[in-house]
This record gives sequence, structure tokens and C-alpha cells, in this order.
Amino acid sequence: MVRLPADASAPAVAREALDDWLSDVDADVLRDARSVISELVAHAVQEGASPIELSVQARAGRARVEISDPGIGAGPPSPGYWSQRIIASLADVHGDDTHVWFELPLRTRGGGQA
Repeated sequence: MVRLPADASAPAVAREALDDWLSDVDADVLRDARSVISELVAHAVQEGASPIELSVQARAGRARVEISDPGIGAGPPSPGYWSQRIIASLADVHGDDTHVWFELPLRTRGGGQA
């Protein structure tokens, strides 16, 4: 788990953490995870409260990426947000007001399952 700053640097910190955690994952999967996490963390900074926490778990050949904060709870970006199109095209995001997550396949750089 990584505690993210509650400012504009949070998406970059989250991407760096993903790069470390998913270092052996296929470049396309990592790119998608970085895009989704950037949008979700930016939303948490804008609508949530500190501390914002990021975690990644590997299970059954998938990476589950979670973002949580103790805030008032804006939930995942609504369909009205332009960023929702980016997120929806890359992953199914689930959650409630203060905890969202998505999963992506853990294909390794060689093409196999991690």
C-alpha cells in the first residue's frame, strides 16, 4: 500500500508505484493500468479527502488495483466526466463512495500469464 499526496503530484506518484509493482507485466497492460490510475487518482484528489491510498494485489492471473480515501465520497467518476470514456475503454471500475478498484489481466512481457 502506498499513501498518496493529496495534491497534483498524486497521479505521478501512483504511476511510479504501478511501474514498480507491475514491472514484469506486458507493456500494453501497464499502459492501460497507468492511464486508469491517473484518472482515478486525479478524481480522488479533486473530490476525496486525505489520505488517499493505492494498493495492487495479484490474484488468479489478474491485477486488482484499489484506490481509497476517507472522504465525503464522490465515488468513481460519473459518466458525465470526459475521463470516464478513457477509464471505461480500458477497464471495468467498481466501487463505492470512498473505495474504487479495477482489474486487468497480468500478461507478462513474454505474453504468458503472470
